[in-house]
Amino acid sequence: MKKLSAILLVLCVTFSAVQADATKIAVVSMKKVLKQSKAVKGINSQIKAKRDSYQAQIDRKEKQLKSLEKSIVSKKGSMSAAELDKQRKSFIKQLTDTTKDIQKKRNNLDKGYAKAMSKVQKSIDAIVNKVAKTKGYDLVVPTSQLMYANPKYDITATVAASLNKNLPSVKVSVPSN
Repeated sequence: MKKLSAILLVLCVTFSAVQADATKIAVVSMKKVLKQSKAVKGINSQIKAKRDSYQAQIDRKEKQLKSLEKSIVSKKGSMSAAELDKQRKSFIKQLTDTTKDIQKKRNNLDKGYAKAMSKVQKSIDAIVNKVAKTKGYDLVVPTSQLMYANPKYDITATVAASLNKNLPSVKVSVPSN
C-alpha cells in the first residue's frame, strides 16, 4: 500500500510539474509479459525436470530409510542394547543427512530459478527502456500499480514480442551439491 501511495504521489507531482508539456505515458503488464515469455516457460520446464529428478532421488532414499527402520525394529529383540543404540544412531544420522540434502537441493533450485529469472527481468528492463526511447515515452508504469489505464497506452504486446525475439531461452544453472 505504501508503494502504491508513493507511486501515486510521484505521478501527481510529475503531472502537476509538467502540465504545460504533454507527457507521453505507457503501461506494461509484467504478468502478461512473463506469462507469454518463451524463456520463462523454458525456465519453468527446466526447474520442473530438475525437481522431478530430485524427487525421484528423495523417494528412493526414503524407501531405503523405511526399509532400514523396519529392519532395525524387526531385529530389536535379538540385538544387545549397545548394538541397538548404535543402529539407532546410524539411522538418525542418515535421516538427518537426507533432510539436509533435501534442503540443500531446494535452495539450489531456488537459486537457479532466481538467477535465470533475473536474466529475464534485465532483458525486460532493457526492452522497456528501448521501446520508451524509440516511441518517445516519458514514463512507463507497470499495470499492477494502476487502477485503470486506457488500452491505447499499453505496450505489453510489443515488450512480450521483443522479449521472445531477443531472449527465446535461458539455461537454468542449478548449483550441484
